[in-house]
Amino acid sequence: MAEFLLMPFGSAGDTLPFVGLGKELQARGHQVQLVANGYFKSHARLAGLTFRELWSREDYLEALDHPDIWHPTRGFQAVVGHPRMPQVVEDQHHLIVEEYLRNPNIVVVAGTMAFGARIARETHGIKLVTVHLSPVIFWCVEKPSRLPTITIPKWWPKSMVRAIYWLGNQLVVHPTMKRVVGTYRKELMLPKVKNYFRDWIHSQELVLGMWPEWFAEKAGDWPPQTKLLEFPFYDGNEVQELSAEVKHFLKQGEPPVIMTFGSAMKHGQGLYRTVISACQELNLRALILTPFRDQLPATLPESALHQNYIPLSQVLPYASCLVHHGGIGTTAQALRAGIPQLITPLAHDQFDNAERVMRLDAGLALPASRLTPKNAATLLSKLLMKEKFQQAAKHLSNRMQNENSFAECCTILEQFASRRSSTRFHI
Repeated sequence: MAEFLLMPFGSAGDTLPFVGLGKELQARGHQVQLVANGYFKSHARLAGLTFRELWSREDYLEALDHPDIWHPTRGFQAVVGHPRMPQVVEDQHHLIVEEYLRNPNIVVVAGTMAFGARIARETHGIKLVTVHLSPVIFWCVEKPSRLPTITIPKWWPKSMVRAIYWLGNQLVVHPTMKRVVGTYRKELMLPKVKNYFRDWIHSQELVLGMWPEWFAEKAGDWPPQTKLLEFPFYDGNEVQELSAEVKHFLKQGEPPVIMTFGSAMKHGQGLYRTVISACQELNLRALILTPFRDQLPATLPESALHQNYIPLSQVLPYASCLVHHGGIGTTAQALRAGIPQLITPLAHDQFDNAERVMRLDAGLALPASRLTPKNAATLLSKLLMKEKFQQAAKHLSNRMQNENSFAECCTILEQFASRRSSTRFHI
């Protein structure tokens, strides 16, 4: 039996996959601790996991108030460069070191933004696995991702692609990471880092990419210790049933359009109003998911129903289409459900996820800044009327039915935990 410390950081899309992973590890007889924001304590407890709070529920909700977290150019600084992030990084590091001193064999499985785990690897040589949930995290010249501010054409020479990454690092990434991580690392007398996001954030032993090859193929300039799995599906569906109200709504007419712009979206008034108007124009029913009711019009049309939260895996099979922001977890749920999706990316990995969905003919996308009731209605009409979108979505869904990302991930983690060397893990 091994011991694992799981440390995600971020929204529900960043945290719930770790809850599902922890549940699977625990079912195999391992000891598991989940270290996460207090906002997700109930999810951990319902899954039967030992929970340790790092950053309070109130801190999380306060951070969501900042409108720049959804800005295509200022989003990185607003999230990664949040004023409290330096303290979060220190707290992550201290907690991990404390657990390591208690059990030097503990395995830390850290999300992309668990920077304190990377520092603990430098200071104490902990066993560290980095888990990335979307491919945009890799600074890739060979097969560059779609960035929030620029689409890199395939015909661009590699020198120009490197120049784009260099410029982004110099102007945005490095100054932010130097303040969030660099100052603390300097106190610990650790060596300087020239490019945090190209190399430093990845475990030197093992990196797990939680998406299939057909969604984003491994590139030659990704870290060689990277292993791709499948999408990690967990949204608590086994502990929550559809309410009588939702069941009644689903039975009363044609399959509805489901819309959500993320569990962390507190600035989506315009988006929700736009899509609601588009649905009314097309006489489409709509099921709206957001924990923040104030984001919606005071009075909804009779053809629309609002719910704070429903596990997407439970309700998407009854939907005609999903309209969303392009978070990787939401994107994957629509792919598995076999329904077309309209993606309105705002920031972060969302533009890249949207572009990959369009390449697969599983949906359409338009940046949120350009969305209007008219073009939203046009895009929805195309998704629902053109067979190519329906067929592509069904085809991809069929490919995903037998996927069990957590099982394969747990097997790899067990092998990783059993080894004695702290050098790169050979998959």
